[in-house]
Amino acid sequence: MENRKNNDAIDLIVLLCDMWKGFKKGWWLLPVLCCLVVGAAIGYKVKTYHPMYQASASFTVSTTGTYQEANTSYSFYYNTSTAQQMTKLFPYILNSDALRELILEDLGLEYMPGSLSASGVSNSNLITMRAISDDPDMARRLLESAMKFFPEVSRYVIGETRFNVIQPAATPEEPMYRLDFRRYTMKGAALGFLAFCGLLVLYALLRNTIRKEDDIREKLNLTCAGVVPQVKFKAHREVSKNRIDIANPRTGEFFCQSVERLAFKVEKQFSANGWKTLVVTSTLPGEGKSMLSWNLAEMMARNGKKVLLVDADLRKPTLCRLAGVEECEPGMAEFLQGKAKTEDVIWQHESGVFLAGGCKESSNPYGLLSSERFRSFIATQKEKFDCVLIDTPPCGMLSDAGAVAQCSDAVLYIIRQDTAKLGQIYDGIQNIAGNGVPVLGAVLNAADVSFAGYGYRYSGYNKYGKYGKYGKYGRYGTYGKAESQEK
Repeated sequence: MENRKNNDAIDLIVLLCDMWKGFKKGWWLLPVLCCLVVGAAIGYKVKTYHPMYQASASFTVSTTGTYQEANTSYSFYYNTSTAQQMTKLFPYILNSDALRELILEDLGLEYMPGSLSASGVSNSNLITMRAISDDPDMARRLLESAMKFFPEVSRYVIGETRFNVIQPAATPEEPMYRLDFRRYTMKGAALGFLAFCGLLVLYALLRNTIRKEDDIREKLNLTCAGVVPQVKFKAHREVSKNRIDIANPRTGEFFCQSVERLAFKVEKQFSANGWKTLVVTSTLPGEGKSMLSWNLAEMMARNGKKVLLVDADLRKPTLCRLAGVEECEPGMAEFLQGKAKTEDVIWQHESGVFLAGGCKESSNPYGLLSSERFRSFIATQKEKFDCVLIDTPPCGMLSDAGAVAQCSDAVLYIIRQDTAKLGQIYDGIQNIAGNGVPVLGAVLNAADVSFAGYGYRYSGYNKYGKYGKYGKYGRYGTYGKAESQEK
């Protein structure tokens, strides 16, 4: 029972976190909704507004009764019980068909031009009669006609009555109420705010993403190969000192430890299954797969492995830049086009990692990666290296990763926390695993401490900075465009 309560509390916190994310993304929608609702409310009220006028008259009522004096006669009198009776009977008499017919005949109309009502002061014979109509003069005439024929109709109910007018009927000069734009504005703003909150809740409920390690096992039915924390650097002029690299002391021990655990699991699986090649991919750009590919290769090289890291992302090659090298030509694109030899594209980094990268983009990446030349290249390097890591484009958007996976032993799937939707991840995994290649596991990348209840506390490490986003060197939506065009 206690665990269930804890889970419910965590879900509530997750819901609030998602609502906050939605607010940060769509805060501008709040004033827009408020303005729209306020405008609609005021427009509706202006269009449907019909001024109504009320005429009123106050009078006392006396009724007749018989009592013995010097001689027997009729006279008008008042007492408390009679007053109470008249107060109760007045509304019924005003709405009676008999009084209505007399009023219509007196005004020369076929329908009632308004409504009549009356109220009395408790324990008194003081009555106030009101007539409401959309015409001020008609309201007065209706009231005068009602007062004229009321005694005649009420005679059969409460006996003879006499009105002693205290305040006569007058033509109203102003309508009963005017349009209160301030009130409509406040109500419209409140409704707009509630609508915005409803949208935030809907956004949070529909935001079905991977947030914690348990989600990988329960929602994807995959093994969680590791959890990598977010990293944030303070501003520094030198870009090299802001590289997310296990060799960079500014990266932090938690990041290094997480990569070390990931490397241990990968090496264990390689040894148990006799694997040599591993594809590293993700669902969407910006999930940090290239950064993790480089750090994983570097960690395995530290462990004494002879590692080759292949940049198979021919649309936006980034591994050379992540390794701190701005120019690396010729690259994989030139090799697969037959313009370079194997020894021209493979070089050893100072970290001990052998890198086959490149800096130029290719106009036909899928054709090059699905070619026999690429398959032969990977098969040859398997014999020379202990491990061949292949960084590919996101498999949720492009088919390149599927072509590479055909000549690989396993796949390592990178999932950035709370980024890709579950449906997108399902499609990506299906695209990559449809070739019969086993998925070694999934890595929860950029685990943020701000997601309360997710179980990971990496103090002082937040976002990946510029290398955490694939878009520094161009987003996948601009593939094929020159860098100058992107600017």
